[in-house]
Amino acid sequence: MKEEEDEALVKRLEALEKRVSEIEARTGGTAHINMQATSLSKNLSIGEFLLEKKPTDSVKMTLAVAYYLEKYENLTSMNRKELEAAIRRAKEKVPANLNDKVNLAIKGGYLQEASEKKNNLKAWTVTRTGETYVENNFNLK
Repeated sequence: MKEEEDEALVKRLEALEKRVSEIEARTGGTAHINMQATSLSKNLSIGEFLLEKKPTDSVKMTLAVAYYLEKYENLTSMNRKELEAAIRRAKEKVPANLNDKVNLAIKGGYLQEASEKKNNLKAWTVTRTGETYVENNFNLK
């Protein structure tokens, strides 16, 4: 019985390898696209993202929202109004002094001031350290 199961698995694996090879041949070898990232960027709402990341304070939440805006909504930078609107879309409470939360994230090295203002407001971007921090669920590794 074990041999028959092993043979069936080998045949199934070979069939899958053949299918992958055919797909790669048709797509010029680009079948390795990260489907998880592609589907997440189209389907993951900001509220779901925050539930997944579980920020434990308003500074982390602000950073997570900034990260989401860059990675999932393709913003190159964001200002206070954009952060507030995104927090509201997530159905979270906007911190009393959002600029203070941003400044604390800057002090931690997670955000930086953008080179240009947006709509005459100061704008920020997430640093590489900030990206890593959010991606690792607020642990620096």
